[in-house]
Amino acid sequence: MPKVTQPIATALTRCGIDPTLPLPELLPLFKFTDSGRKRPILGTSVKTEQGEKAGILTAVSYLAASTLSGVNFCPWAGSCAGACLGHTTGRLRFEQSQKAQVLKALWFHFFPVDYIDTLKKEIARKELQAMAQGKTCAIRLNGSTDILWERYLDMNEFPNVQFYDYTKARHSSRKNLAPNYHLTFSLDEKPSSLAWAQEYLDAGGNVAVVVAGEQGTKLAAAKKAAKHIIANGWNGYPVIDGDKNDARFEDKPGHWVALYAKGPEAQADTSGFVQRIAS
Repeated sequence: MPKVTQPIATALTRCGIDPTLPLPELLPLFKFTDSGRKRPILGTSVKTEQGEKAGILTAVSYLAASTLSGVNFCPWAGSCAGACLGHTTGRLRFEQSQKAQVLKALWFHFFPVDYIDTLKKEIARKELQAMAQGKTCAIRLNGSTDILWERYLDMNEFPNVQFYDYTKARHSSRKNLAPNYHLTFSLDEKPSSLAWAQEYLDAGGNVAVVVAGEQGTKLAAAKKAAKHIIANGWNGYPVIDGDKNDARFEDKPGHWVALYAKGPEAQADTSGFVQRIAS
């Protein structure tokens, strides 16, 4: 079983938990909230809720991004770690949400069998809920992480559920996926990223690109930049508006997916992760 390293101890302390507790005593702190309720693994976001208009009921799992839990759940991350939506925007940036993300991440790290068992039950309930509403059930497991979930969850057990994620992992490392698991590559500033993006595009996949104005941190400029490449294409390929909803599995293949920079960290990024577009 994994040990409580110093980075994990630091993360637990930030959550108000004694890191010297025996692991069996930590499990209920991971699984239950301070009020004693079961801690849900799956949740929603404003963007996924937009998909309900198109008949898609979506649930997302948000675990602590990058190394915030003391464990690196984003092994390919670069500058995106600082601008991650999981801790910079909306409800996710608040202290209670941050604490929940850390505890869920450590629940998965220390007790993966129990975590996956609980996750399967939540997926099954969400599937029944979607069926009752006459909607497609969609599950995004990496709302703020980049875990190779095909190693832990057999998605073939849920043939009527559409799983999907964004990833920075190379195309060749994500082979033999279940037919109901859709991936969108996410472009970043690393020199290899554009070549890896090309691999996805050449294979008929899609690549997400975060854009902002040519300079500055104005939200309006970021939105204008996204509209510009959606209308004109980018780097030789057509572009889809990725902000209409989060249903990436419905995107036409072989496209860039434009996402305008959200949050001050992303809008101020100059590393190359956020693409600066003259429009």
